[in-house]
Amino acid sequence: MSYTTYSAHIRQHRIVLDAGAILPESAEAIIVILKKPEESEKQDSSGAFREEQQDWYALAAHNLQYAYDEHEPDYSDVPLQETNPLFRPSFLN
Repeated sequence: MSYTTYSAHIRQHRIVLDAGAILPESAEAIIVILKKPEESEKQDSSGAFREEQQDWYALAAHNLQYAYDEHEPDYSDVPLQETNPLFRPSFLN
């Protein structure tokens, strides 16, 4: 299934497409509502939004360890600016 993305906004409880996009009569749609973070925080004063966000960050950090092998060196402080002597640009062939 292919898809096209359109920007829209809500006006008087209705979805209004921006830029006057015309859709075919038989088109199917999936609507994703994007909320600004501060709006989500206002809606949930218990801090559940921040807690969920922290959970996602922790999960991402935990799974990042699986991206590298145990025996790989740590490249975080090493500048990788050495050129490859075997590299030949395709325009020289």
